[in-house]
Amino acid sequence: MVKKQPPLVIERLEGELAFIKYHDCTFNLPRALLPRAAREGDVVKIAVVLQTPARTTASKGKDLKGNA
Repeated sequence: MVKKQPPLVIERLEGELAFIKYHDCTFNLPRALLPRAAREGDVVKIAVVLQTPARTTASKGKDLKGNA
């Protein structure tokens, strides 16, 4: 059985930023990534997809902490 995730809710829009509430956390992202019609209180769905094999040259050979 798949566990249902809490919704991502647009908490507020300030200038070029959108503040998104997820569970007990709030994070921001550029407002330009949201649909133009998005408003405070709307529930959004965000997908993260790796673009393989593309990697930035700066990240090749380094771990998550930036160590080679």
